[in-house]
Amino acid sequence: MRVLMLSKFPPIQGGISAKSYWLARGLANSGIPVEVVTNADCVEPEYRITGCEQHLESLENIHIHNISRDVQWHIPYSKAYSMRLLNLTVKVIKDHKANVIDSGFLMPYGIVAFMASQITGVPYIVRHGGSDLKKFWTNQEFRDLFNIAIAKASLIITDEGHKEVFRPLNSRIITMPFYVPDDSFFVSKPGPK
Repeated sequence: MRVLMLSKFPPIQGGISAKSYWLARGLANSGIPVEVVTNADCVEPEYRITGCEQHLESLENIHIHNISRDVQWHIPYSKAYSMRLLNLTVKVIKDHKANVIDSGFLMPYGIVAFMASQITGVPYIVRHGGSDLKKFWTNQEFRDLFNIAIAKASLIITDEGHKEVFRPLNSRIITMPFYVPDDSFFVSKPGPK
């Protein structure tokens, strides 16, 4: 078994990133290789954890694949995260023979997981945060695509409070307790005075 985790990941700050980190560590420590596909290297400086790069490179059984910071200039300009993550996800699935895609947030990761699954046939899991449900799923411009991606997922992992939101679209649901991240592991410690 090899898991491809498609998510926010350190050095991105925040709960989803911390949750993805600890899930990857848990899987890797149990002997399951984890391929992380992320756009973490592209995170804006104000949302970046500093000083964790060396630690991330030392993780055993976890391989982090980042899209590049640079994108070809085009009109109208966009960072094209979804298409770049999709390309990298398909490549990592092909190169590393991932058996499942575990996405950590609906936008763009859950949508990219859905598209990668359609291309490769590899099943995908949808996880979410609270803010992506409020910001994106309720937005008319994204709703139909999210409904399809959620309906076709092999599994939805959510908390007890949100399971009924997903049930009309997909009955393959597992509930877990709400995650409270411990990001103290990544907080820079002051040096000796």
